Amino acid sequence: MPEKIELLTRRNRYYAVNSKINTAILRIKDKYLLLNEICRITTEDGNFRMAWVGLKNSSAFFEPFAWSGHEAGYLSIIKIASCNFDPNSNESHVFDRKEYLISNDILANKEKNKWWAAAEERNYKSFIALPIILQEETTGIFIIYSEQLNYFIDDEEIKLLNSIAENISYALEAIETAHSNKQYQIALQERESHLKLLIENLNAGLVVHDASAAIILWNNKAIELLGLTTNQMFGKTPVDEAWHFIHENGTKMAINDYPVMQVINTLAPLNNLVLGIVKTINEKPVWVLVNAYPEFTQQNELKQVVVNFVDITARKEAELALIQSENKLFAFFNSSKDAIVLLDKEYSILSFNNKGNEIIELVFQKPMTIGGNIIDFVHPGVREDFKIHFQKAFEGQEIHTERFLPFPTLSKWWSFTYTPIHSSAGEIFAIGLIISDIDATKRAEEALRLSEEKYRMIVETTSEGIYMIDKDGYLTFVNEQLPKMLGYSKDDDIIGSHAFRFLKKDLIPLATERLEKRKEGISESYDLTLVKKDGSFITAMLSSNPIFYEGVYQGALVVVNDITDRKIAEELLRESEQMFATAFKGSPIAISITSPIDGTIYDVNEVFLKDSGYTREELIGNTTLSLNFYSKESDRNFILSSIQTNGYLYNYECLFKPKNNQLLTCLLSSVKVSIKGKPLVLSYVVNITDRKNIETELRTSEEENKAIVNAIPDLLFRLDKEGIFIDFRASKYEELLAPPTFFLGKHISEVLPKNIADKAMQSIEKAISTKEMAAFEYEVQIDGKNNFYEDRIVALSNGEVLSFIRNITERKTNESQLIESEQKFSQVFNSSPVPITLSALDGTFVDINREFILQSGFTREEIIGHTSLELNCFVVPEERSNMINEVQQHGSMLNREFLFRKKNGEIINGLMSATIVHITGVPYLLSFIIDITERKTAEKELLKLNDTLNKKTYELATSNQELERFAYIASHDLQEPLRMITGFLQLFKSKYDHKVDELGDQYIQFAVNGAERMKNLIKDLLEYSRIGTNKEAAIVTDLNQTVQEVLQLFSSTIEEEKIQITVPALPTILANKTQMAQLFQNLIGNSIKYRKKENAIIQIEYTNNTENHLFKIYDNGIGIMPNSIHKIFNVFQRAHSETSKYPGTGIGLSICKKIVELHGGKISVESVYGKETSFFFSIPKQYTQQLQ
Repeated sequence: MPEKIELLTRRNRYYAVNSKINTAILRIKDKYLLLNEICRITTEDGNFRMAWVGLKNSSAFFEPFAWSGHEAGYLSIIKIASCNFDPNSNESHVFDRKEYLISNDILANKEKNKWWAAAEERNYKSFIALPIILQEETTGIFIIYSEQLNYFIDDEEIKLLNSIAENISYALEAIETAHSNKQYQIALQERESHLKLLIENLNAGLVVHDASAAIILWNNKAIELLGLTTNQMFGKTPVDEAWHFIHENGTKMAINDYPVMQVINTLAPLNNLVLGIVKTINEKPVWVLVNAYPEFTQQNELKQVVVNFVDITARKEAELALIQSENKLFAFFNSSKDAIVLLDKEYSILSFNNKGNEIIELVFQKPMTIGGNIIDFVHPGVREDFKIHFQKAFEGQEIHTERFLPFPTLSKWWSFTYTPIHSSAGEIFAIGLIISDIDATKRAEEALRLSEEKYRMIVETTSEGIYMIDKDGYLTFVNEQLPKMLGYSKDDDIIGSHAFRFLKKDLIPLATERLEKRKEGISESYDLTLVKKDGSFITAMLSSNPIFYEGVYQGALVVVNDITDRKIAEELLRESEQMFATAFKGSPIAISITSPIDGTIYDVNEVFLKDSGYTREELIGNTTLSLNFYSKESDRNFILSSIQTNGYLYNYECLFKPKNNQLLTCLLSSVKVSIKGKPLVLSYVVNITDRKNIETELRTSEEENKAIVNAIPDLLFRLDKEGIFIDFRASKYEELLAPPTFFLGKHISEVLPKNIADKAMQSIEKAISTKEMAAFEYEVQIDGKNNFYEDRIVALSNGEVLSFIRNITERKTNESQLIESEQKFSQVFNSSPVPITLSALDGTFVDINREFILQSGFTREEIIGHTSLELNCFVVPEERSNMINEVQQHGSMLNREFLFRKKNGEIINGLMSATIVHITGVPYLLSFIIDITERKTAEKELLKLNDTLNKKTYELATSNQELERFAYIASHDLQEPLRMITGFLQLFKSKYDHKVDELGDQYIQFAVNGAERMKNLIKDLLEYSRIGTNKEAAIVTDLNQTVQEVLQLFSSTIEEEKIQITVPALPTILANKTQMAQLFQNLIGNSIKYRKKENAIIQIEYTNNTENHLFKIYDNGIGIMPNSIHKIFNVFQRAHSETSKYPGTGIGLSICKKIVELHGGKISVESVYGKETSFFFSIPKQYTQQLQ
């Protein structure tokens, strides 16, 4: 980037040089003065060492005519050298071929002539010689020198410098023409026309101002840069609304600081001023390099000011881009998670990032310093290797190594990457050393090995049968359980048998079809009848998964579950399960339904009961707080807050306290739902306690294994050349055939198997004869276990040998398990029911599993090597860039919704989780995609149901208003005529009582009583209708207080009739308090009304069970006739028709029934006519919580 900016700067200088030379051509008419001015401008403004012009003399030799500076001695050498001009020399390019000549290393050519040697003495490193051509003949030469090597290499720069020579040619032609003939005026006009053409074609703006700053001349480039039209330029001064200038720092330039105003005020030239032109039509500035020159009259008065300006916007933007790039690079360098150190060839530290210094200080307890030697910080055990890798990197190789370094302060696994760094010329000038902490990765690999061992043990100890078949269906592996399941013993070798051997013959065609599906990569589970060894049958569920290696079908892994007993049980229980089983109760995950406000439990499934240890009765109606479910109160508060704020919570890990107080680690996922218009919370609780314990055990096992491995040294024996054991050194020998002492004095053949003893003797003879180490590996079975050993034999000078024996069983096992692990990973990746993709960070797909192919509709060839954007998978492309940003920022992303387009154009809703993984040090994006289209559809349906519920609620509210209006009409308009009838009858009786006989008096009394009964009927009917529309809120109601207030109403009758009333301790419930009072008043009032005349007893009883509050009101009154019990709760139905003796309307018990049912309960009656009556009613606990 710095080279590019330097290139732009040089080109802009050359534009400025051309502009100034053209201005000089307009001003200066004398050839000598003009050529000297051109040399001066070229040297000073072009930043060159020297420039000179040579013209042919009368002897046809060129000699210096004009030059910059005082180089008389050098010019005399040039003049002498020109007399000895060789037509075959390189200078002929300039004179005969009319081509420019370049030397970018004068020193390399200094032997050619004195001219070049003298240039080298003056520190001239490079030059360019340009021909001056008049009338198609070379009449001169224009030479420019630089102090830098390889300076004249850019074609665009050479064209700009060549244009200077062309301008000199035009100027000389015009001057010569004007002085050599009488058509001076014509030549002058042609010259001016040519100069105008030059001005117009300049790649720089040119503006000429008069002494008042008004514009009198301009070229097209000036109009372009200023953003004006030709008409707008006439008479314009620098002070104009069409533009304004700004300084390099962005501040607005004052009028007197404008270039033309500075020249007018100072009458001096202005050189290389950088400013910005801001136009009203485009507020983004155009940056220019300005040069301005005053021109004077013969009277030395200011005539005009010539201003030229070159567009350097690209340079300014490049400078800004460079700063931004350097800032980004510096930020990346210092924010890297890896240590980065830059080193020169002598191991000196050139630079390092924060992580590099952090690691060095942590390990060595002292900081790195610039200029320090990196060898001081290299572990002594790897210094020689470090130097070798370092030198290879300086030879152009990129080296990557991994080492475990046991520093006193920090022992870890590290990776080292040596990267050569090239200069712009392609030379390696430094090495970038990248140090990465891979200790966690190495430990994970060890954990994987242990995990694989556990996996093998699980396969052998599982209750399920497991077998593998090759591509043709023959068994290649079976676990111990499968032969047992089929009735075979260990002696029955079924490996190599065809899988169809264990099938009923009529099922072989179907099994053949399923085998073909495996070859197509299809996994499936199905039920199949298998034949045991004794000919009996079992029903089994087979889960079959194909195995592919590098895309080629190898066979299948099949898991066999004996479901014979389950099938029998399913047949017996199928009818019952279809009636009662639900997804809720049958879920393998603990599920609960609770209140979003206080956590009251409404329902749970069986798994929840099992995990919690509580019975259903202990849970329902209680809250999670009262049961102390959460080990941390903060967990409960966070869960309730998240649900109330977001409406859901996903996979929140917390500790639950079951009944036995043994804490469970669980993943909680909750969502707010609406059931019958009531907001509830549906929660899924996954018990991951076992998984957490396994993780703890894995870490413990890893530490134990590490301690064991560190404690095992090699076993060392000393033997003579005949193979007799002489001595040993060992701290552990439990895994040997015998203690080391047993070997002493014996020959190898006496203590080792023949095949091993032969190999050992051959290695001893080889080591002694070659004087080099001889090694061999062997296998020994110890305590029924195969052990692998490596024996390295080294000859001693006295004819004896040393035998170093190392147990390599673990390495052999690792090599075998690594191959098996890679096959298993491939199988898991391709057998996953979830679409999985592996892609580069730029979106290019690297690998995909079969499920992704099936769901997307693309073929593997259409996907691999392409991006999701190229395949048009994202309906909203911005969603992918947002996902990438999130993953790069946080390292992973969980459950992000997006719209996915399949190959056939179908759009589905997807749920993506992704994380960055590193494979051989390269970051990739591993993505998991779940199709949630059906769930989104269900959510829309739920919203539609909610809208319907709102409409029904509105209709119900309207109906209640109409009912209230009816109640008002009934209570006022229907009772008013009854009051009039009663009033007039009473007036009639009082006025005509002496005129009415006893029978008439009876009739009047009948009418009054009828009207009063009608009034009571209307009153009770209204009371019955109001029960369902009572808007009084449910409140905490103490039934003890309610019953006492009711008894107070009947206190006079109770005392007068000496009625015995028993009231137990009653509960406090959440209910409609007025309705509860009316319920007890009606039932107790009935018991009082229909009491016996003597020894009347009324008893209230209460029972509390897990689901209901149960009440009983007993009296020993007159009882109810059996034929009246079934209708006693109907409106206007009375158990006793003697209205005069037992007045009433027959609505009281109907009101009781309605109140109980509105509270979710039931009411019933039992009676023995003439002896006793008992009313029973219940109020569900769950319903009182729902009222809350």
